[in-house]
Amino acid sequence: MVVVTHGRDDHLHRQRAGLALGPSDEHVVVGMGEEPRLAEIPGAPPVTRVHVPVPATGLPLATARNAGAATAIAAGAELLVLLDVDCIPGPNLVRRYAAAAGDELALLCGPVAYLPPPPPGGYPATGLGALADPHPARPAPPDGQLERTGDFTLFWSLSFAVTAATWTRLGGFCEDYTGYGGEDTDFAVAAEAAGAQLVWVGGAEAHHQHHPPARTDPRRVGEIVRNATLFHRRHGWWPMGGWLTELAAAGAVEFDPSRDVLRMVGEAGTTRPCGVSYLRRAGGDVRVAAGGERTGFRSTAELPTRRPAERRYGEAVGPHVPGYPHPVNHSEWTTAVALELGLETAAEDDSSATTISELTSRVTDGVDAGAAPMTAFLIGVAAGRADDPAVAARDYTEKIAHLADGWGADEERGVPANDQSARA
Repeated sequence: MVVVTHGRDDHLHRQRAGLALGPSDEHVVVGMGEEPRLAEIPGAPPVTRVHVPVPATGLPLATARNAGAATAIAAGAELLVLLDVDCIPGPNLVRRYAAAAGDELALLCGPVAYLPPPPPGGYPATGLGALADPHPARPAPPDGQLERTGDFTLFWSLSFAVTAATWTRLGGFCEDYTGYGGEDTDFAVAAEAAGAQLVWVGGAEAHHQHHPPARTDPRRVGEIVRNATLFHRRHGWWPMGGWLTELAAAGAVEFDPSRDVLRMVGEAGTTRPCGVSYLRRAGGDVRVAAGGERTGFRSTAELPTRRPAERRYGEAVGPHVPGYPHPVNHSEWTTAVALELGLETAAEDDSSATTISELTSRVTDGVDAGAAPMTAFLIGVAAGRADDPAVAARDYTEKIAHLADGWGADEERGVPANDQSARA
């Protein structure tokens, strides 16, 4: 079993107590930015600890799950059961998942019941099934029965299982998601596109320990919006529609799926557009997502903006996407980036794009194509230190372009680019 955790030692302890009541070969515990405290529990499976760092953008849930799964597979696991740290497994959870697993490409999901607040002294060790019914919005077949559904938006990462072969074929979660929300729906949509089945497993019950919903935490709103925007760029439709509608009703965001608009609302009631709305405003139908080539669903890719039923995997990525013969207009992209960074005046300066294009060409010819992006980055860093960054950027660009022209020649290679006394 694989669990990822951060600041949930009490929940983790109760989960391990639940595991002690049923069979489980190994408990892979992935600490995100911390080493969880683990008390000794008789009968609980042995623990393998994994640590992943936490980036500034939020908890790396996708990365942590991938790390835990990789550790389990390397240890010889043939079935992976992934359970959220706030879930207590029922005594038959592992058995039922194991019985349902086969050779087919499938995501196995078990019913989850949301427990009420714990009584004094905490939840009882047994009998949790009598405290709450399975969540009504998900299938809950009788014990020992399987139910297949084609609605992959019902998938959740609270409790699911896959064979090691299925995990390897799907490649795990997209690690571009950090913070709360979206990564599990992305995983399910990718699995559907790969031809997987979604199977609900009766009797593989888990019990969700009561705590305030994460989506109501103001610190999570930005993460939800960012991840929803990322998902939209990858798949062409909005996930977490219910949550986004709730946040809009509470005044935290502006959400209008008919116009592809999702924006954070500032403290003063103003809105701060997110990437998708900027891209739409900047150039109409922008069919590009951030990132590079898709490998194992772990990175974003340029994909056509299509609804799930029309999406096709296995297509080429990059500027020549099948069905969309025209590459993305770079001016649209750079305008969107400038607006996203709060550089509205830079977005209106067409000469900058021409200058940088010429610099890129001259660095490519005189040095190497791979050196061009870092060259532009270093110029930007240096210009940012100047009193007038725009003027400094043009000066530095001219100087570095001249340096690139004579890079292979036996001559003086100019003065350092940060030597202000040598500026023309």
